[in-house]
Amino acid sequence: MRLSAEFHRLERDGETNQTIVVLDELTAITGQAADLYVQISRLLLRTAEIQPTVTPDMLGLLTDRVATVSNRVPAEDKKYSGNQS
Repeated sequence: MRLSAEFHRLERDGETNQTIVVLDELTAITGQAADLYVQISRLLLRTAEIQPTVTPDMLGLLTDRVATVSNRVPAEDKKYSGNQS
């Protein structure tokens, strides 16, 4: 997906200083999303290991991670979708 976003951005805007900055930011966001995905996956694995009893702490950790990802993605999407010129 990252290469697709980079290609689309370069095709649309050309290679400018602003484009390079945006692509660097997208790369950073991709890395953060991957890290958060790994955290969620590990929490899900831990949850599966302790089933059928899931502690409130584990549910709280999972809820926090999902909320972080859910809140970050729309904010970044709005940031770049409004940057059309």
